[in-house]
Amino acid sequence: MRSQPFRPCSLLAVLAAVLVAGALVACAKPPPPPPPPPPPSLPTAAEVDVTATDDERRCAVDADCALTTVDCCGCTSLGKQTGVRKDRLQALTERRVPICGTIACAQGMSDDPSCQATRATCRDGRCVAADEAAQPPAGVGVGKIPD
Repeated sequence: MRSQPFRPCSLLAVLAAVLVAGALVACAKPPPPPPPPPPPSLPTAAEVDVTATDDERRCAVDADCALTTVDCCGCTSLGKQTGVRKDRLQALTERRVPICGTIACAQGMSDDPSCQATRATCRDGRCVAADEAAQPPAGVGVGKIPD
């Protein structure tokens, strides 16, 4: 077998190709990091009850009660008011946060009578919105007209 004569140009071409390939590998950008995991899903209205429970509404005297919304939307969003125990109001509010933060309430003043209430009272062992509109009117000019 006859050997091929040594060609310096071939060696230089091979070295150049190796250097170019090495430079390309060295300059290549690293792969992008994997995407972050998706955020945890929010609970649905079926999973979290935003209304006050019977226990949260149980009372003995008016001083036990505080006024709050029935659900996520207040009276300025076509909602209603109700009474709950003062010592349970914070827990109810915290339970509502995951759901109420995802709800868009309608805009408009509610005509529900509970929206006239300015306080909650204890009625029959249960906190309720004091329906001020149901109380007889008082003040100048609202008394009975004499015969």
